[in-house]
Amino acid sequence: MKSDQMSQQTKELLIHWESRLNILTPMVNIMATYPTLAKELDIDYKVTIQDIYEMYAQYLYVYERLRTQPEIDFFKSHWVKIDDIYIDLSDRNLPMFYAPFIGFEGGEWTKNFITHHLHNFIQRLGDPEFDVNKYISQVKYNLIKLAEDFEERKGE
Repeated sequence: MKSDQMSQQTKELLIHWESRLNILTPMVNIMATYPTLAKELDIDYKVTIQDIYEMYAQYLYVYERLRTQPEIDFFKSHWVKIDDIYIDLSDRNLPMFYAPFIGFEGGEWTKNFITHHLHNFIQRLGDPEFDVNKYISQVKYNLIKLAEDFEERKGE
């Protein structure tokens, strides 16, 4: 997205979150080197700092055009969307999560956390005791659990 196509708010947010966006580039690239994780997170390519800025600008473009109240309440301008995952720039731990819509009519957006602390998660990737497949399976199970919990709440 060219600078002249960005809103003033987008330009200000890019400057405000510059240091966190710069930190993300090597972190995403490290995750892309783990085939199982890269496949599951759909981040199977290396990114540049410019790519991260572009992803954030594209997310903000969509964010600024949200129309329904549930979306406006749920999505935040301090999140960056990298393929299918979100990272919260406002938290220095950089939590990473999916943001699925669960339920159908009358459903809701929710966070399915991959990690609450991105740096620690990346450090664990180098640990031979850490099983990425098992970890991702647990994340997927959590999504099923979130959907079941939603259905229980709707049934009450």
